[in-house]
Amino acid sequence: MLALGILMPGAAHAQMFSVGASRDRVDKPEMAVYSGVEWLNFSYQGLIPRDAAYPDYAFNAPLLRLQAEAGDLAIHAVFGRDMRGINLSYTELGAELGSDYTVWRNRRAAVGLPLRLNTTYTLVRSRDSRTVAAEFNQSTVGVGTGFFAQARLGRSLRVRSEASAGFGFVANGINSDGGTMRSARWSSRVHVDGLFSRVGVGAGVDVRTRSYALDIRSLEYRAASIAITGAITF
Repeated sequence: MLALGILMPGAAHAQMFSVGASRDRVDKPEMAVYSGVEWLNFSYQGLIPRDAAYPDYAFNAPLLRLQAEAGDLAIHAVFGRDMRGINLSYTELGAELGSDYTVWRNRRAAVGLPLRLNTTYTLVRSRDSRTVAAEFNQSTVGVGTGFFAQARLGRSLRVRSEASAGFGFVANGINSDGGTMRSARWSSRVHVDGLFSRVGVGAGVDVRTRSYALDIRSLEYRAASIAITGAITF
């Protein structure tokens, strides 16, 4: 609740700039739906040899990414299988609530600090798992901040880039074990508004890293990915 209280004033501040805004304003589309490919490298980073009771979850593969952004809320899903036939499947579900605290702004550009509150569920399964308890099944709640810059380069073209770092607490989905996660992200968006009445198009690039430090050392993995997506905006 405290985190939501911190975020809400920023959300209200952002909405003030949206009311009655002209096409020269630098504001987000009301909603954007993205789909594309996320290439994920999932690698073991533990400092001790992996326990034989836990399968090797390391893989490198393209996955399907779906994402929806509406105002200050974003939700996403990433899923797929390893392509080398080693019987691994990957599922990630996440939601993020955020606010932008503007440091400088004019009619066509703005820079500032993003504040993000997020939660993510990640499941990696292998047919070699002897028990459900040996699966990589982690839920994370975290916060992040960094720097953003956005601009309108014409009556229809908008661009935005954001870089941030985050920290979260991890809970194992099977038992009481947990840990922490450190993350970093760079994202960029391009929107072309109003191609068909209120409907526009967009494209995005997301580069992410997440490093897990867990009570179960044999599940300490690092996820590094790059996603390229296309979007329809409303």
